[in-house]
Amino acid sequence: MNQKGMTLIEVLIAVLILSGGLVTVYRALLSSLQTLKYAETRLEAQWIMSEKVWAMQDYVYRMKRLPPSDAKEAKDELLLMGRKAVYNTAINVLSQGEDFFRVQYDLRWTFQGKNKNITRTGYLVVPHTT
Repeated sequence: MNQKGMTLIEVLIAVLILSGGLVTVYRALLSSLQTLKYAETRLEAQWIMSEKVWAMQDYVYRMKRLPPSDAKEAKDELLLMGRKAVYNTAINVLSQGEDFFRVQYDLRWTFQGKNKNITRTGYLVVPHTT
């Protein structure tokens, strides 16, 4: 039998194979977009926490003292890529003269139903006034 063209069964099988390939590519693309969104969120979180440490360092060097006692254990909220995030501040004095201390910021948020967090720590010295 000498046929020209394809039968309906051959066309259906080709469409089925093609759609399976397209679904696989779509799932991989969707997964990579979710990973990219998480990386972007984490990058912003790292930037925010680093800025908090630098702001504390700036405060200490300008004011030449530790922050007020109510700022030593604080909890606050902020928006992280449009999502609510909570961060904690902990300041611990590491010397008897209260001139060397550690500031730690801990940021927590939820991404795709999973709890995520990032912590930044800085060690600062209160400059002596002359």
